[in-house]
Amino acid sequence: VIEHVRDPLTLLRDAGKVLRPGGMVVLSTPNAQSWTSRLLKERWVHLHTPYHLQLFTRESMVTAAAACELRVEQLRQITNPRWYGYQWLHCLTLPGPGVPSPLWTAAPNWSLSRRVVRKCLSAMEWIGVNHAIAMFLDGLAGGDNLVAVLRKDRG
Repeated sequence: VIEHVRDPLTLLRDAGKVLRPGGMVVLSTPNAQSWTSRLLKERWVHLHTPYHLQLFTRESMVTAAAACELRVEQLRQITNPRWYGYQWLHCLTLPGPGVPSPLWTAAPNWSLSRRVVRKCLSAMEWIGVNHAIAMFLDGLAGGDNLVAVLRKDRG
């Protein structure tokens, strides 16, 4: 949830306060330097204000952890393939700048037929396209999701 809070450093400091020495916190957050974020820019699915208030890169996660007296023990990209399906849907529905994606609304008003979009996404999932994309990009450290293991030093 770190991307959803106004002050992520306070969240990390508070987590550090409740951890025992040697304890750890595991975070999962969108990777602002993923290949899809760089390629799609403002069409990247994770740029959906007001829900994502903060975005992190590998470097900014290390900096934030250090500022809160936590050490990054592990930092990897592990992306759920379903997020790439959401990305395709986001691109197919073509929301304009400043317009929320129908993906995040309660009653979507998609520019394409829901039936066609669902069938395309289901077919892509069934044949493993999104899984292959996730494995490829995560393997090159360019995936859409950062997973950070932060540890409080033993003292």
